[in-house]
Amino acid sequence: MNTLALRNQILRFIYNEISLKEFEEWFVSNLNDLLKENDAFTAAVELALAEYSDGIRDLENLKEYFHSILQEFNTINISYQSRTSPSRVQYTLSGKVIRSTARLPNDLSIIVRSVIEE
Repeated sequence: MNTLALRNQILRFIYNEISLKEFEEWFVSNLNDLLKENDAFTAAVELALAEYSDGIRDLENLKEYFHSILQEFNTINISYQSRTSPSRVQYTLSGKVIRSTARLPNDLSIIVRSVIEE
């Protein structure tokens, strides 16, 4: 669930829990895995960092943009294998509210909620 980890790191940066340098180091070290999961979200983050490096964005604007892409890419897709058939579930994040388009087995639902709320 690297996309969740990226969301978490962005939030930590926005709320000044980590510096931009710490965020960039984490992002670069995880970039290959992130690109496998959600190209559009990761690409938006990568573009914003490049724009900051080129002077197109200042630090405050970068944080505002990160906040906006968190809102834009607020859906998590989860696939799992049930005993009868593969299933896909889509979770939408809205603050701490989690809405699901399908019912998960109870144990998987607990795992998803704990990861999202970290």
